[in-house]
Amino acid sequence: MFQRVMALTNEERLLMGLSMLETSRAIVWGSLPADLDMPTRRKVFYQRFYGQELPEEVARW
Repeated sequence: MFQRVMALTNEERLLMGLSMLETSRAIVWGSLPADLDMPTRRKVFYQRFYGQELPEEVARW
């Protein structure tokens, strides 16, 4: 598997990684309760995805 991935171009590997990130974000976002308001949804998403609290200076956006 490693050899197959390394045989790809740098661009192909980057795009593959970005695709995996997008998929994992969609899975986590879809698992959140639909009744949460957007600021709470963002905080819960961040906690689940990154495993730490959303920094307060970012949460205010």
